[in-house]
Amino acid sequence: MFIKLIALNSSFTHTAVALYQLEAAATGIGNIKIQEFTINDGIDYVLGEIYSSRPDVVGFSCYIWNIDMIWRLCSALKKVLPDVTIILGGPEVSYDARELLERHNEVDYIVCGEGEGVFAELLKRLKDGRRLADGIEGVYYRNGDVICGAGFAVVAHMDDIPGMADAVDHIDAANRIVYYETSRGCPFKCSYCLSSTIDGIRYVPMARVKDDLIRIMRSGAKQVKFLDRTFNAHKRRAMDIWRFIADYDKRPEGMRFHFEICADIMDDDMLAFLSSIPNGLFQFEIGIQSANDLSLEAVGRRVDLDHLAHVVGMLARCGNIHLHLDLIAGLPKEDLQSFGRSFDYAYELRPDVLQLGFLKLLKGSGLRNTAERFGYAYDDYPPYEVLSNDSISFDELCKLHWVEDVLNKYYNSGRLVHTLNYIIKNFHRSAFDFYCLLGCYWHDRGYYGYKHRDEALYSIMADFARCSGYEPIGLIHELIRLDYLFKHPAMSHPTWTTPSRDERAKAVQRAILDNECIVRKYMPHFVDVDPKLIRKYAYVEHFEYDIPSIISSGYTAQPVSKPVWLLIDTVAGKVFDVSRETTAGE
Repeated sequence: MFIKLIALNSSFTHTAVALYQLEAAATGIGNIKIQEFTINDGIDYVLGEIYSSRPDVVGFSCYIWNIDMIWRLCSALKKVLPDVTIILGGPEVSYDARELLERHNEVDYIVCGEGEGVFAELLKRLKDGRRLADGIEGVYYRNGDVICGAGFAVVAHMDDIPGMADAVDHIDAANRIVYYETSRGCPFKCSYCLSSTIDGIRYVPMARVKDDLIRIMRSGAKQVKFLDRTFNAHKRRAMDIWRFIADYDKRPEGMRFHFEICADIMDDDMLAFLSSIPNGLFQFEIGIQSANDLSLEAVGRRVDLDHLAHVVGMLARCGNIHLHLDLIAGLPKEDLQSFGRSFDYAYELRPDVLQLGFLKLLKGSGLRNTAERFGYAYDDYPPYEVLSNDSISFDELCKLHWVEDVLNKYYNSGRLVHTLNYIIKNFHRSAFDFYCLLGCYWHDRGYYGYKHRDEALYSIMADFARCSGYEPIGLIHELIRLDYLFKHPAMSHPTWTTPSRDERAKAVQRAILDNECIVRKYMPHFVDVDPKLIRKYAYVEHFEYDIPSIISSGYTAQPVSKPVWLLIDTVAGKVFDVSRETTAGE
């Protein structure tokens, strides 16, 4: 029996580790081959690749991003391979399997829930020529005109199933995201999340976790994403894993580990330990979702917002861990004004990335099952995104989409750090007020929904500043210019940012970057580096305003028109006034 397991990933960098676990669980039952595609591949190409080997069984892993393509493939497969057996599994088919089988005659079986054990049992029966799956928990199937099946498969003990680390033996780990889980389940009961549908947390035995991590770290992977819903739910266990990763001396340079954590359950011991983690090794994703107590209560989420702010503030000040904070627009009892307060709460914590997401009423979630209580209208098609509810209109959600777009392009990209800080501090009541105004400008000028060259994004911000009446506009333009130079070392620059080319400017540049004492004073990481190489990552530029004083004041100092020579260190992300370091300066 020849079995093909098909993944339709959202992008090339993603890995369908669930299929590798299924393959390992079914070892010896048949000839199993995994094929990974992306949703951007042409459907004719994917269909042809599946068809070419004439499989007896085809299995699909179904999620909100690929289910529409899977329905098309299933329909076509049954036409070109009438005898093929099609099995579906995954969260997108696990909560309404009976209805889906009634609507899709081309599908033979649906595995609901965690399929490692039951999938193997189903394949054994098919290999033996038995079509009925009676008695297999969580498997739904068609017996003539009758839809049969019951339950939801749950793995009771995590040591009963193969580890996710097996996937690294089959993929180009250096160029893909490696996914790994040390637990399943979540201690919280957030009604918008599918993890709330299963009680308790089940842990992979620690000995196996450490063996798996060694395999992953030796694979050359650059990014490892832990799938644990609340990685630090068990404090001692989390710290044991963090310490094991940090202490492993054969870890590839530049490797990063991503964890979803709950910040408000972290204590000072954990913070003290995390302050010692090597810079860039860890990345934390922290779900705030909302700062509205009524909204959080409505979805069954418990958050100590004061302690969360303390923890995130401590982590941000340490600066060694990349921080992502999440907000969800469209939660119950959160109107536009309330969301603005949630936005400002999260923005003030200064994460590296502030992810503004929109509520998705997922199949099987408690919030979808009680949607009428809050007056929800949502898209009937994946990803089931909210359209409105009793508290927020579709028109307001559209404006938040504009905010999301400019937030990603300007803040999350790190493009305009100093410009944004100055404008928000001096011209707006709050960050949300600024992004709403910028979002409306972005939409009204026809920029929304299109890709833009990087250079154009800076020019658009300059036009926005002019139209908004920010003064002095010369200072705003110089801040934009500074931010551009920070993000684009060793590249050709547009004319308005081109480094000065006159003889005086060249003399200043040489006087600073060729002087070992000056380099040691301001940029010790460039000591003993050839000045020609330093020039790829550092500039000496003439500016008309005393920008370092503005930055050091927290962007509150009054702008002073004072010609200065600035040393821009793009590696350290710092700027220095070096006017006094050379007689060529003023």
